Amino acid sequence: MEEDKLEEVCNELGIEMTRESNCYIESSMDERFLNILEDKNVNIDELNYLMKRFDGFSQKEIEKFYAAAFTEEPKSIAGLINLSFNLHCYSLINNFSDFNKLGKDLYLTEKMAVATKELDELDGEAYAMDVIKNNKSATVTPYGVLYKNSNEPKQVYNGKQFPPYGWKESMATVELKAKEVMNLYIFLVQILKLKKY
Repeated sequence: MEEDKLEEVCNELGIEMTRESNCYIESSMDERFLNILEDKNVNIDELNYLMKRFDGFSQKEIEKFYAAAFTEEPKSIAGLINLSFNLHCYSLINNFSDFNKLGKDLYLTEKMAVATKELDELDGEAYAMDVIKNNKSATVTPYGVLYKNSNEPKQVYNGKQFPPYGWKESMATVELKAKEVMNLYIFLVQILKLKKY
C-alpha cells in the first residue's frame, strides 16, 4: 500500500513505525510465502516493500523467487528483499519438453540481454544439456530444478534505506548522482538562455 495509507493503518492498530520487528504474520493468501519465513515476526514497512516487489513479478519470477528462497533459506524479510533483486542469478527449469527453448531461456537469463540474431543462432539444446550436465549447483525444489548461473548476487538493501523501485506506473524513474545533477543544471540553464533569445 501507499506509504501514507500504511502509516494510517499502523496508527489505527497502534503499530510503532520502527526498523525493528513490529508485527507478526499469522496467515497468507499464498501458503508458500509462510513456508519461506523462519521467524514470522517482521517489520511491516519491509513486508510492504517486499509485497510491492511481488506486484511487479510475472508468474515465472514468483516461481523462481520461491525456488531460490527454498534453496538459499534467507532468515529475514531483508534477505528476501535482496533475493528479489537477484533473480537474474538463477534459472528455474520446471519443463523439460523443449530443450532448444529451454537452452535459449537459460542463456538469456544469464546474459540478461542479447541480440536477437545471437539468440536465434544459439543451439539451445546443446546449451541446455551443457548446463544440466556441468552445473554443480543444481537443486531440486518443489518448484522445479534451480540452477545458479555466473551472475553474482549483490546486496541491494542494507536494512536501512529501501532501494529505489518504481511500484506505481510512471513514465520514467531517474537516479542522479552529484556530477549528473550539476551537468543537468548546466544543461537547463543553457536551455533557459536560448529561450530568452
